[in-house]
Amino acid sequence: MSFGHFLSSGRRVIRAVTAVILLGPLVSALLLYSGLAPLSAWPWLLFGQAFLIISGAALAGWWINTFVFRPLRQLAEQVTHAANSESHPAIEFPSDARRSSSLTGVSQAVFDISQALARSRIETHKAMTLSAQEATRLSARLEAIIRDLADGIVLCNLSHKIVLFNKSAQSLFEENISLGLGRSLTHLIDERELHEALAELQRRKAGGTDARSIMEFSCKRRSGGLDRLNARMSLVLADNGECEGYVLILKMPSPESLSTETLRLHEVSDIAPRPEFYDFGLFKNPSGSSLLEQGLESLTITVLDLETTGLKPSQGDEIVQIAGVRIVNGQLVSGEYFDRMVNPGRAIPAAATRIHGITDEMVSQHPPIQVVLADFSAFAQDSVIGGHNAAFDMKCLAVIEQRTGFRFDRPVLDTLLLSMLLQPTQMDHSLDALCRRFEITNAGRHTALGDARATAEVLIKMLPLLKGLGINSLGEAITACARIYDVRSLQSQF
Repeated sequence: MSFGHFLSSGRRVIRAVTAVILLGPLVSALLLYSGLAPLSAWPWLLFGQAFLIISGAALAGWWINTFVFRPLRQLAEQVTHAANSESHPAIEFPSDARRSSSLTGVSQAVFDISQALARSRIETHKAMTLSAQEATRLSARLEAIIRDLADGIVLCNLSHKIVLFNKSAQSLFEENISLGLGRSLTHLIDERELHEALAELQRRKAGGTDARSIMEFSCKRRSGGLDRLNARMSLVLADNGECEGYVLILKMPSPESLSTETLRLHEVSDIAPRPEFYDFGLFKNPSGSSLLEQGLESLTITVLDLETTGLKPSQGDEIVQIAGVRIVNGQLVSGEYFDRMVNPGRAIPAAATRIHGITDEMVSQHPPIQVVLADFSAFAQDSVIGGHNAAFDMKCLAVIEQRTGFRFDRPVLDTLLLSMLLQPTQMDHSLDALCRRFEITNAGRHTALGDARATAEVLIKMLPLLKGLGINSLGEAITACARIYDVRSLQSQF
């Protein structure tokens, strides 16, 4: 029997049961009145009626839920996602709805609308691309000039968050992992000196002095062999004259003040080019808002993934690899990542090696967790933590907290919980399933860096979808995930 015949038969059965339920009391009364059924049969007639009512209601409820309500819930999810996701506007209609004649008209109408939306977005994108081509060419020329200047240039907002830097600035801080978009310049240069220079320029501007004046000073680096740098600071002004941030031009001190050894150590090295040296969207970030009040797409997120010797960190399983990638203003910062192996101080079981491919020989020459975690803490500073099934990763870090001295108590965005929130009708919320649904290729599956990058791409796709649910800030997302976690924990008890 085909599925369509089954549906038709199901509807006929429901209609028959409904007729029996409605006509049953009348038939029973006629049987008793005519004497065809003895009075002693009355309890059995009542029992039969109750059985038919319950069975009919259950059958009707199952049919309606399976072939009407569930497809409609799936459709609602996809419509919401299509409305809020520019990259996935088309709707793949649920199979149950396609096979249900009750929803054929609805499914076709919604599919047509989604295709029209997709075509409209494609045309809009083409128009925007054409209008932006000239601006892109000019931006590329400016970027090339800034990137290749001999002096180090760092552009910051008023919270000292780095908006732009060039290759020469990168060479001045190559020993320090803290240079990057969205990071605080105060991790690189003494905070007091930055505050004093910025305050002096703002005082000059407020006092009517030329707002384009320049402050020259010497600033102290927080790490590296060269203790101080010569600096020139000027304000960045918006069209309305308000100060948005500042530009810092950095130079090494004159050769006469340095020994030959120091000069040799701090020549400008050939650093591999990186696509992201600037993000002017960082000027928009509110400096005074609390972290939980910040919009999701304005967050700086370090997406973390660990590979371990096993799945029981409380019973002695150790970390063998740590990887992280950064999301700034809703975009993956390519070229800036963390990927280190760790010597766990114990043998790696063969079962774990079969999953992630890491052997004892591969980690034998690498540093222990205390050293690697110090570098990762610097990489992830001033950021929210992201991950898939992040509870496991955070548990691994919590178990070794006393031993390493590093505590990761920052807010966490878990793509597993976010998937349950965004797609409650889906049964599979694994990283593989999410990559399939969001059309993301994870070439490095079961490697820490590959999984971290795939999780970051999934999280980026999820951010605009959360807006469709009215979830706009970090605090709202964490609260919603906590409710999902509480419900799942309660369900697991039954």
